[in-house]
Amino acid sequence: MLLSIGERLQLLQVLPQKGSYTTGKILTQLRLSLGLTEDEFEEWGIRHSPETNQVFWDVDGKAEIPIGEVATGLVIDALRELDRKEELPFELIEMYERFIPTTE
Repeated sequence: MLLSIGERLQLLQVLPQKGSYTTGKILTQLRLSLGLTEDEFEEWGIRHSPETNQVFWDVDGKAEIPIGEVATGLVIDALRELDRKEELPFELIEMYERFIPTTE
C-alpha cells in the first residue's frame, strides 16, 4: 500500500499494543515496515522535536509498504473498535475509508 509519512505515523498509533503471540509477531513486522528509515529521514528532511514529540518533514514522501492480509485485518479491527467506542480521531477518517469502504 502506498503510504505517506503522515499515514505511516498515524497507522503506528492505531495498532493494538496487546494480543496473542501470533498477533504480536505480525504487528511487530508491520511496525518495522511502517517505521521510517535512515534514508527516508535524509531524503525527505524528517526531524523530530523532543520538546513537543512531533515529527516534521520537508517532503511528504510516499513509500510502498507491504501490509499482508492478516495485518490488514488487524488494522481494520483496530479502526472499527475506535469507531465503535466513538473514539476515532477525526484525522483518521481518510485512513478509515482507505481500509474500510463506506457507502456514504
